[in-house]
Amino acid sequence: MDNASPEHAVAYLRRCGVDAEQTDYGFRILHPELSDRTFADCGMDNDSSISLSVNTDESPPVIWFFRKDYLEMADFIAQAYASCGDAAPTQAAIASAMRAIEKTYDHTALREVTAAFLRELEDE
Repeated sequence: MDNASPEHAVAYLRRCGVDAEQTDYGFRILHPELSDRTFADCGMDNDSSISLSVNTDESPPVIWFFRKDYLEMADFIAQAYASCGDAAPTQAAIASAMRAIEKTYDHTALREVTAAFLRELEDE
């Protein structure tokens, strides 16, 4: 099993107490506040980066986050849940924590993944 695979990311998230399940395209996060419906979907984009769409009650109703691989995204999600404390975090609290973490994220590795993809396109 590849350490950056969706399977490994789901296993990591479950160990961290996050309700995650693997999908054909990556993984999803469920939340009891939504009657176990999908809170967030994670999958690979065309440039090989990993995107997370998080459903909110805000406008716009979806916020997006990007990382270089599934394991990095899983760690981002686990950090957001952990920063909410021991109690079951609300959907809004998790989204707020994700935004706060995003402000400190170093996008260098992600930009490198995208640049490598663009170079491959130019070579073709």
